[in-house]
Amino acid sequence: MNLPVFKISGTTAMKQLLILCSFFLFAFTPSGEWELKTNKNGVNVYTKKCQDPNMHMVKSDVVIKASAERIKSVLFDINNLTHWVYNCTKSEIVSKISNMELSYYQVTSVPFPATDRDMEVSLKATENPNEIIITLRNVHNKIPVHDDYVRIEYFESIWTIKKGKTESEVINEVTINPGGSLPNWIINSFLANGPYQTMLHLREIAEKQ
Repeated sequence: MNLPVFKISGTTAMKQLLILCSFFLFAFTPSGEWELKTNKNGVNVYTKKCQDPNMHMVKSDVVIKASAERIKSVLFDINNLTHWVYNCTKSEIVSKISNMELSYYQVTSVPFPATDRDMEVSLKATENPNEIIITLRNVHNKIPVHDDYVRIEYFESIWTIKKGKTESEVINEVTINPGGSLPNWIINSFLANGPYQTMLHLREIAEKQ
């Protein structure tokens, strides 16, 4: 998504700031409540509409019989995202900053006739006594646009891993603009099946100690 650029100066500063704030409120403010789409095998998937029709929001949750640290290690194992992230066909680290922060490149397969999507992602983790929060956002830093893919316009994914004695509750919220043009049936399939399959496979891998 191409964001407008405003030059803040002189007496027009306040007006320009209000215009900028209005743009972001329109683009990212949800227009409804979470609606349950899937509830099976211990996985719940919800969707919520955005005022911007190009933006899509989805939330999923599951309980995993593994420690929060174990689940975090799976999310940080970038080279193996293809084993559990829905339709991920390529994933590789771009740069590792610390044990709590890195960036990576990902390619996602999209059914014909649409074109596969790609993105560069910044991943950061924070931790407190009760939970680990992992935030993923797309960036445009090092990976040039590839002719074979459509670059994802906007992506934010927040993983909340709530610590327990023998198990962890995992909640994931995603907001995405996949870029380009996609038929509704592909979008609906990804919103329903993507988070469900991702959570199922994450649980399977994390519970293998």
